[in-house]
Amino acid sequence: MESFFPLSNTVPAQPDALIQPKSAVDAAEPSSFEAPPSRQEKPSSVTEAKTHGRKRGRKSTKNFPKQTDLTGNEPISLSTDDDVETDEKICTHDLNEKKLLNDVVETLDRVYDLSKNQMDNEANQNEPAARKRLRSMSTERLLKHTIDCVSFFY
Repeated sequence: MESFFPLSNTVPAQPDALIQPKSAVDAAEPSSFEAPPSRQEKPSSVTEAKTHGRKRGRKSTKNFPKQTDLTGNEPISLSTDDDVETDEKICTHDLNEKKLLNDVVETLDRVYDLSKNQMDNEANQNEPAARKRLRSMSTERLLKHTIDCVSFFY
């Protein structure tokens, strides 16, 4: 009766090459995978303050230990180039938004000045009727222009 898994396929060709016992000399030497001295954890005043219950300053990822992969060999980068690009895009977007809002405010100031000048000019010609009509119309024009400006920018 044949077995499901033949033994000839499961036995490695060179068993001594795969299993290497660790000698006493190898155990005494430091591992080649240890972090260099510059990457070892250094205590900082912020982390020490946190251990005593006091908090100083902002929390930062710089104070936390380095992240490593499962084998502990290489540090894993927590930030990527994409994060930096999105931060720059957000800043650029904020600047553009501020510029657009400043343009809207300037436009509204100009409209207000123009409508006030127009109201003053017409009021000088026929004061009671013109002033009453222009007060209601300038508000409507100002509102319409404001809506047009805001909808144009968004």
